[in-house]
Amino acid sequence: GIGSEGVEHLVTLLRTSNGRRLDLNLNNNPLTAASAAPLSQLMCADSPMMIQSLHLSHCQLGNEGMRVLCNNAVVSSSLHSNGVEFLDVSHNGIEEAGAKALAASLYDRDSGKTGWESLRMLKLSGNNIGVNGVKALAACLQKPSTTTTTTTATTATDTATTTTATDVSESSSMWEGNTCLEVLDLSQTNCGEGAAVLLLECCSLKKLRLFNNSFGTNGMTHIATEIKTAPCSLEELDVGGNNADASTMVNLLDAIGSNQFMVDAAKLRVLEIGGNDSSEGVEHAIKMLQQKLPRLDVARDKPRGPRSN
Repeated sequence: GIGSEGVEHLVTLLRTSNGRRLDLNLNNNPLTAASAAPLSQLMCADSPMMIQSLHLSHCQLGNEGMRVLCNNAVVSSSLHSNGVEFLDVSHNGIEEAGAKALAASLYDRDSGKTGWESLRMLKLSGNNIGVNGVKALAACLQKPSTTTTTTTATTATDTATTTTATDVSESSSMWEGNTCLEVLDLSQTNCGEGAAVLLLECCSLKKLRLFNNSFGTNGMTHIATEIKTAPCSLEELDVGGNNADASTMVNLLDAIGSNQFMVDAAKLRVLEIGGNDSSEGVEHAIKMLQQKLPRLDVARDKPRGPRSN
């Protein structure tokens, strides 16, 4: 591998290449956090080189390397609008702290500032981000918010005043948050079903991969319950490799078919359920769902993940 010193030389060379958009692949190089600072120079506003895709899988960046990259993204985002559209930091030893740094750079609610403002695709697979790290990511993405307004009528009597609700109306608005991210890969991140369901409501997401997160039957039951009413606008959803039993997978398929928002929008095109138990009941549920969503492809080719306890 080229290592940290090699990255510095590479960055120096690339900064002399004027006006180009670059797909930079440094996968499987032991870069560590020390390499993040020179790499981040390529994302600065005064850099003549613009990185379009940045591949950093298996580079040992860790939490500190992620923090350095993310801090630069926030600083540079207000100065130029073109930047990284695809970021792969899978298998880098990133944990909760690194995920929270990334979430803060995607959208900081205190300042209202968005970093990585061109980022469309993000791969975080193989990092032990955990439940709280994924919750932080979900919190920074835009979701629908429902506000309920109640109108009351008050009637006075000699002994008491009675307040009666006469009209309840709901109006939907959008939370503030990052609206750019469209593809999120959280395979093998130990994300937990409680955090996963929060992502179902993220408006910008079109593709969500939750492969091999050891949801098991209990976790998939939770997801099935939540997806039944979630305002989910996904085009692709991967819940493969999670070892849920067949009856739970039937419940998941039925829940999607019962979600009128998803049926009316008809956006879901690919549903990956391989690596969970199957049965004749699952196949029947797939056929019933495809009657409501005729363009839906239900894939069953994922391997099994490790059994959850």
